[in-house]
Amino acid sequence: MKLFKNLIKLTILTLAVIGFMSIGGMDLLKKTFSNLGWFNKSQETLMDKANKIADFSNINKEEFEISKTANIMGYKAVVAEHNASGQKFIVFNSGKEPLLTKKDIESDNIDEKIQNINKKIKKQFINFDNVKVVKKSSMQTMEQTVPYVKIEAEPQNMYGVKKVTGIIGAVGEGEDAKVLLAFNTDNKYSQIITDQFFKDVKNAKSK
Repeated sequence: MKLFKNLIKLTILTLAVIGFMSIGGMDLLKKTFSNLGWFNKSQETLMDKANKIADFSNINKEEFEISKTANIMGYKAVVAEHNASGQKFIVFNSGKEPLLTKKDIESDNIDEKIQNINKKIKKQFINFDNVKVVKKSSMQTMEQTVPYVKIEAEPQNMYGVKKVTGIIGAVGEGEDAKVLLAFNTDNKYSQIITDQFFKDVKNAKSK
C-alpha cells in the first residue's frame, strides 16, 4: 500500500511537472522572477549543485544544458534540456523514502497502476486522457541497467499540445534511489536523445 501511494504521488508530480513545463511554465517563472536573481545562476553554479544529486560533468555541454536545480514538493531535482529539440530531463533524488523502485517498474500491473493514478488526477489542474504505458525497456546510466516505462498521454488543457510522450525510470536503492524522467511534446520525443544524455550521467561523487 505504501509503495502504491508513493507511485501515485510520483506520477501526479511527474504529470504536473510535464504539464507545467510544456505550457512554458519555466519561461514564465524566469521572466517573473529574473529581477530577484533566482534564475541568473551561471552554468558553473548550477553544475555544482546538480552534481550533488548525480554526476553530470561528462555530459555533452554543446548539446545538453543543466537549466535548473530545484526542490519540487520536498524532493531535490535537476532539470536539463536538449538544446536542439527542447527535450527535457529530470533527475529526482528520492531521499530516505523512494518514490519509485525497480520492482515497481518491472511489475506486471504497472499499466493498471498508471490508469488508476490518472483517474486520481482528473480533479487536478493538469488533465490527461488516454494515459497508457506503451513499452517497457531499460537503458544504461549511473553504472547500471535502469528499467523504465514509456508513457503516452493526451493533455486536455495545454494549449497547442496534443500529446506528451516520455519515460519514467528508477535507479539505485535506499537513500541513493533516484527517479529519472524524460519527455517531450507531440511527436518530438526521442529515446535516442534520452539514451545519449543519460549514458554520460554517473553516480554522484562521494564527498
